[in-house]
This record gives sequence, structure tokens and C-alpha cells, in this order.
Amino acid sequence: MTLAQLAARVCWEKSYIARVERGDRTPKLQFVRDCDAALAAEGRLVAIWSTEHSALTPAQLPAAPRHFVGRLDDIALLDAAANDARSSSATRSSAPLVIAIDGPPGSGKTGLALHWAHHNKSAWPDGQLYVDLNGFAPTRYPAASASAVLESFCRTLGADPQTLPRTESELAAHYRSLIAGRRLLVVLDNALDDRQVVPLLPGTGSCAVLVTSRRVLSGLAVHADAHRLHLRDLTVSDAHQLLATVIGEGPVAAESDATTDLITLTGRTPLALRIAAERVTADHDHAISELVDDLRAAADRLDGLDGSDGLDELDGSDGRNRRPVTTHAGGLGGEELAADIGPGSDTGIRAVFSWSYRTLSPPAARLFRLLGLFGGPTISTDAAAALADLDLRAVQKAIRVLRHANLVEPAGRDRIAQHALIRTYAYELAHRLDAPEDRDRAVRRLTSWYVYAAHQASHALGPSTHPMTLSSSDDHTPRMTFTAQTALAWFDAELPNMVPVTRLMISKGPPGAAWQFCAGLFGYLNRRKPWTIWRQTHELAMLISEHQDDWRGYALVTTSFAEAQRQVGDLKDSQHLYDLAIQVSTRHDDPHNTARALAGCAYLAIDCGDYDAARDYARHALNLTRSLGDSTGEAVSRVALARALSHRGRHNDARRLLTNAIRALRQHDDIHRTALAVSNLAELAATTGHLNEAADWFATAATYAADAGDHWSEARHRLRLGDMLRQLGDDAGARDQWLDAVAYCRDLDDTRGYRDAVQRLDQLD
Repeated sequence: MTLAQLAARVCWEKSYIARVERGDRTPKLQFVRDCDAALAAEGRLVAIWSTEHSALTPAQLPAAPRHFVGRLDDIALLDAAANDARSSSATRSSAPLVIAIDGPPGSGKTGLALHWAHHNKSAWPDGQLYVDLNGFAPTRYPAASASAVLESFCRTLGADPQTLPRTESELAAHYRSLIAGRRLLVVLDNALDDRQVVPLLPGTGSCAVLVTSRRVLSGLAVHADAHRLHLRDLTVSDAHQLLATVIGEGPVAAESDATTDLITLTGRTPLALRIAAERVTADHDHAISELVDDLRAAADRLDGLDGSDGLDELDGSDGRNRRPVTTHAGGLGGEELAADIGPGSDTGIRAVFSWSYRTLSPPAARLFRLLGLFGGPTISTDAAAALADLDLRAVQKAIRVLRHANLVEPAGRDRIAQHALIRTYAYELAHRLDAPEDRDRAVRRLTSWYVYAAHQASHALGPSTHPMTLSSSDDHTPRMTFTAQTALAWFDAELPNMVPVTRLMISKGPPGAAWQFCAGLFGYLNRRKPWTIWRQTHELAMLISEHQDDWRGYALVTTSFAEAQRQVGDLKDSQHLYDLAIQVSTRHDDPHNTARALAGCAYLAIDCGDYDAARDYARHALNLTRSLGDSTGEAVSRVALARALSHRGRHNDARRLLTNAIRALRQHDDIHRTALAVSNLAELAATTGHLNEAADWFATAATYAADAGDHWSEARHRLRLGDMLRQLGDDAGARDQWLDAVAYCRDLDDTRGYRDAVQRLDQLD
């Protein structure tokens, strides 16, 4: 059918259809419906459009600020830049719109960016990407790496984790390819410098980027022709409006002089104004004038602080029982906080923070300080309990007090977060008011909790092939009960914390904590495949294990890292790491890890097409696991040996090995590895022409994978089940399986699986 014939049949302009065919336009739903009817597709085109549209439309913007006022001139500048960009886009400009918003901490940069983004997101209908680059966290917590952000963005945009490149430059190129032609809004919040931002810029004029930073990102003007918007303090009128919005017009009008004083004391900074105003609304009997008196007193104390002066008052003691502490940074709030805040707004923000802190109960104040030691973006209630050595009820009460004081904010179910500036303040207070040994004990409790929690969640995903005894010196062993689904959900929530937690383990955690944590992560990492997190956590654990001469831990983490490298396709590095793991494990008498590494070498040899080497590795691993009585490891080795023998035409031997492996894995309720073994048995049946048997085994493998919470594997098993049904003449059954696979791949942002399924559906009449 020609373009003209299709245009006549669906009553759409030829030019529009041509742009859709070239990928210059995203097809509208009505156009797809008209094509579906004209081509008698029986709803298949609409189903594909709906699936693709929902799969590839990210919506990552956090909620817009509740009490946003003013900034009309700034909003007008943003609107004008966007309108100019749309005009340029119409003339085929290839450069994206980039706007860099800079200003002092607490000036409302993020609030403005999110407010404007939410009100204008319809201009970028293909979705919104958001990331907090963590550019100004306390010194010990590094900013987000461009590689980690790029990998996350690529996965969100539908990239198959198996095919993602490794280097930053390759990831950036892949990212630009994924968003080419899409109309996306990208918000890069809290950037440290130009170098952190440049790799994240799109390469297409259909996109727009909002960047916020405390620094002037002058390099973006050169590199990306960025528009610069500098935020100043709120005007007096806008500050008055913000207070009236939060507190109410009546109280503000009734205490107009006190309101003016409050605006002056807070330096017209939105963060300080909001915290102060919401405190008034929370304490209904607290007049604005009383708040002003409190803030004046706090400001006077801060101005008079010298060394430790005033700290006794802040921690609620008379100083007689407080241990001397090492001065980590000068003055309350420290050099780091002072540098963050800068001149001008310093006294106002610090006064509000100090005043809010002084209202806390002792348990809440202590929890607040200790939260500053945690480098992750959010923390769970259970983890906070371990950090502060509180039971669950006590920590929940303390968190309610902190929320009441606006010093933490909710971040999902049973999780909290802190504004970066507040976190810095908490960090500095902890180093001023808490003895080093108390801080160290808090970090050890937290890191021990993470080790145990990771292993409990990992056990729900399947038994380990490497037995280990975890050591704990506290009473905060997690008491959570996991299923496979809840374990995956817990790991998903903790994914952004994995690298910061590993860094904590290296600096202050118990010996061996880092590699034990990584061992607990393996089952999850092997399912979800977040390559950058996998690499960063394991490289850190390898470094500290080598430094501590903990060779057992070093070998175990090296084996896990070797498997990651195998799966990303870096076969040479994977072989090097496996060889190193075998060498170290053998030298330090760890036969369990030696066997695990040998089995990994077998799978690696299969990937390389060296089936004789794969057979030898697998046999060596099988003999070793038998001698150890490791039935799970033995089953894994049998699967590897079966695959090697199958490639050499020894199908009966392969079938026997797989059957024995499946029996052993079922006895251990290891449903995830059972799914893998069953899928290999299904492939063997398909290879030998037993299609009905293969279909049954693929269906079983899909069920096991679903029960294990591994929908990535389930989708692939359903693809292969559909293949078998199609060859058996059951097109309706094949369609059902492929549609299920499409749904799973959509939910997982699995582009390769999604396209494979759609291509199969297209082959059906």
C-alpha cells in the first residue's frame, strides 16, 4: 500500500504520516485507531501503541512545593526561554534548551524548578526525568556520578540492562540515542559543577533541561548555550505572601510588625520562612511575635558562639556530663555549613535551624544529629532505629517530632529524607556534640543492620552457595520477614543507598562488613542488573578487603564481580577476575568459593564458545561441591555441565544432569535457580524436536520465575513458550504468551524483550 493510498483510507495528511514513518512525530492515538480500523488489525496496533506509550513515558518529577508564591519575573524568564526554544525547534534546531538556575542555599531553586516543570510538562509529552545530583552533601558523601545517573536514565527509557555499555562516554552516547526525537524534560537538581552536568545533556532540540546549583555553571553557557537564571532572596511582598499562605491572612495581618521582623530575621529565604511559618501553624498557641523573640535569641546565641560556647545549651545539658569532643569544623554549623550558606543569609537560616533544633526532645535531637552521619538520600524507620539505638516505637515518636519541626520530610512508606542543607547542619552538630566513639558506635549499628537485612532479604530470593557466619555486636539485628516479592521491594527502595552504605562500612563499619553486605546483595543484583551499582559496591569492597588482608572476603566479592563482567560482555576482564578469585580462594582454603568461581568459569567458557573448557570447569566444580556436601552448588555445576555437553551433542547426558539438578533445587525450595535449570531443559527439548515437552517446560520455568519475583526471566520464558506454541499451530496461545511478555517488558523498561515480543506479534496474521 502506498503512502497516498494509506492517507486516503485513514483520512490523514500524507505529510503527517510521512513524519510518523520517519520517527519525527509520535503517532497520536486517534491516528493509530484509524490505521487499526483501515488495516483490519483487530486492535493490535492500538494495543502496541498503548503498551509502548506507557512503557516509555517516564514521570519522575517529585511533587511540586505546596506553598509556592511569587517569583513571577523568574517564571516569565523561564517561559520566554521555553517559547524561544519551541520556535527554534520548529526550524530544526538540534540543540536542547538548557536553563541553569543558581542561587544561595535555601533560596528555592528546586522549588522553582519543580513548580515550573509541573506547570509546563505538557510541552514535553514524552516524559520527565529527574535526579538529585547530591552536589553539596557533606564532604564525606560524594556527589552522584554521571555514570550512575546515565545508567538509571537509560533503564528508565527502556534500555535492556544486559546491553548497556560500561564507560561514561558510551553510556552518554547510548542515552542520547535513546532520547533522540523524543520530547523530554530533564531536571538535574543540586549540581556540583559543569562536569557533572555535561554528560547528562541530550543531543536533540526536542528536549529541555533544567539545572539547579549553588554555583554559577558558566561552562554550560559555552558548552550548551545555556540560559542563566540567578535567584535572589524573595521580595518583601513575596515573603509576606508566603507567610500568609502558610500561617493564614488573619494572624499575619494581626501581627504585621512581628511579620515584618520575621521576614527580616529569616533573610527572606524561602526555606527558613517555610520552616518558621509551619512551626507557627503546628503550635496553634504560638504567636508570630513569640517566634520572633525566639529567633532573635537564637541569632544572638549564634553570633556569640566561639568554639564550644553555647553547645551545652544546645544539647540540653549543663556541660558537666558532656564528654570533650574533637572539633571537626569551626563554629556551630561548622566551616562546611557556613561555606554552604554563604554571607548574607547565614544568620537567618542558621537561626531557624538552631531554633528548630532547640525545640526537639532529647531523643529526637540525638536522632537528628545522627541522621547527618548517613549519606543516603532516604532512610527507613527500621534503619533509623538501629542508627540511634532506639526501639521501633521510640524512633517513630522521634521522627514525628522531627517532622513536626520540619527537619525531616516523608519519602515514601516508612522512609524519611532531609533537605541537603539541613543534613549538613545535622552532620556538623553530630561532630560538635557527639563524642567520636558514640558516632562510631552509631555507624557500626547501622552498617551491621544493613548487612543482616541484606542477607535476610537475599535468603528470601534463594539459598546461598557460600555459607558464612555474620558477626554482630549489637541488638539491632533486623526482625523483618521477607517473601521474594517483599525482598525485591526492599532492595529496590535501598538501591540508591547501596554505594553510600558501602562507603560507611569502609570508613567506620565492623571488619568484613563491606564484603558481607555485597554477598547479601548478589541475588538482587543478579536479578535487577543495575550495573553501575554492582560495580561500585564491589570495587569498594575489594579495596577494603585487600587493605584489611581479608582474603576470604576479597575472593568472594571478586567472584561476584566477575559474574557481573561476564553478563555485561566484558569476557576478558571476567576471566581475569575469576582466575584471581580461584587463586586467592585456593591459597586461603575456601573451597566453597573456589567451586563457585569454577562454575562461573564454565558459564563464561560457554559464552566464549569453548565448550570443552566449559565441560572441564563444570566437572571440576561438580567434584568439589560433592566433596563439600554442597547440594545447591552441585546443582548449579550440573546445569553448567549440561549446557556444555548439550552443545557437544550429548543430549541424553545433559538431560540426566538437568533432571538431577532440578530435583535437588526443588528440595531446597530454590525456585529462582530451579527456573533457570528448567528453562535449560526446555531448550534441550526444543533442540531435539520435542516441542510439546519444550512448551510444558517453558511454562513451568515461567511459573517458577514468577514465584521468585524475577519477571525479567519470566518474560523470556513466555517468549519461548509462545515460540513453541506457534510451531505447534496454536497461534492464539502464542499471542497470549507474547502479550504477557510485552506487559512484563513494559513494566521492566526492557526494550530488547519488548521489541522481540512485538516483532513476534507482528508475524501473526
